[in-house]
Amino acid sequence: MNNTKIKSYVGFAIKSGKILYGVDMIILSRKKPYIVLIDDNISENSLSKLQNKLSQYKIEVENVNMEEIFPNKNCKALGIMDRNLAKAIINEVKETRI
Repeated sequence: MNNTKIKSYVGFAIKSGKILYGVDMIILSRKKPYIVLIDDNISENSLSKLQNKLSQYKIEVENVNMEEIFPNKNCKALGIMDRNLAKAIINEVKETRI
């Protein structure tokens, strides 16, 4: 996966204020994210909480190495609230899988 592009897209979301930090913020938010990036090392309890919420609203989920994208932060999940940035991240992930 090309983490530099994804890191740039996350940076754009942060600057525009269209991001949710952490599992609890994603679950408790009234607005739904278009995509959720989950760290590879997320706990099973947090993962099950997120899966319940995300499957309910059919939100796309991608596993990433959060340390590369969001260094020096102890954040295991990010929700992207901008539709265009979410599409760009999804396309980037699909391109790297081919």
